Amino acid sequence: MTNPCPIAIDGSLVINEPSPRLPSGRPSGWEISPRVLRFTAGPGETVQVPVDLNFSALEQSGLKRLVIDAQMSAGPISERVRATSKFSLELEGVELDVRAIVQPGGADVAVEAVITSTSDVPMDLNLSASVRGYTRQNSSIAQLAPGTSVVRRFLYPNGAARLAGKQIFVGIEDPVRRGRLNKQTKLE
Repeated sequence: MTNPCPIAIDGSLVINEPSPRLPSGRPSGWEISPRVLRFTAGPGETVQVPVDLNFSALEQSGLKRLVIDAQMSAGPISERVRATSKFSLELEGVELDVRAIVQPGGADVAVEAVITSTSDVPMDLNLSASVRGYTRQNSSIAQLAPGTSVVRRFLYPNGAARLAGKQIFVGIEDPVRRGRLNKQTKLE
């Protein structure tokens, strides 16, 4: 943060989103530390406020919202400000596309995952698919070369009737970098 005022400012920041709780009251899986921060900045001074963001291994990849409420004081003037920003939760060097397909015959479902490397080095990855009512399925991808793609399919017998409208979760893990990318698809 940079203080544009000709006098010192001080205040506090409260990180409201991602929230620690879901609307149901259950934990969201997001741990933000600290959630409340105090700061002081002299005239024209730039200060950095470090924050650690940790999230559940099941958190879906994609755009997330960061909402911060700030209470700032500069001399006798006090102001409350809400700032909203977006950030992307992703695994650098890997793209994952997923879809659910009803197989010929209309009973079985295949979940197709296309994994693409945008990295400069080969990668070993672990892929998994899970949906309530079925055993979790896993697949390894050894030495995925830079700029290449592979397809993995997970079969769900009699899934057309059992999976209609349910979320199917697919995750890819890079054990070397300790990163994860999660997507979900739904059988419509």
